[in-house]
Amino acid sequence: ARMVHPATGYMLTRALAAAPPLADALADAIHQGREDVWVSGWEAVWGASRRQERDFYKFGMEVLLDLNLPDTRIFFDRFFSLPDHLWHRFLSQHLRVPEILQFGLTLFARSPNALRFDLFKSGFVHGGLPLVRTLTGL
Repeated sequence: ARMVHPATGYMLTRALAAAPPLADALADAIHQGREDVWVSGWEAVWGASRRQERDFYKFGMEVLLDLNLPDTRIFFDRFFSLPDHLWHRFLSQHLRVPEILQFGLTLFARSPNALRFDLFKSGFVHGGLPLVRTLTGL
């Protein structure tokens, strides 16, 4: 379930993309005679950066679920007015941590003040500060 995209619900492409690195990591660990082969597999699929990315996606979905209907409409209007590469890569889970930060800040900057306030408020409720620390390493 951790590979399911929180916004779209799709996981097939993510699971298929994870297969080669997983297979390589497991083969290397077995070849090295390691007893904790599973650790290599876990890190290949869920390394620190992937966990950070997943935390952002999950956080974003929680914030989005808190918005009322008019704010949700404004949010998606702003979301799809972002440069195509940003929202395409977001929906396909191809953004890495620096791009995720760019994505979030750009979306926030392009939102009207009332929506910014709601996003900020909801973000605070859903642990936005710890997420910022996780993503930035501060």
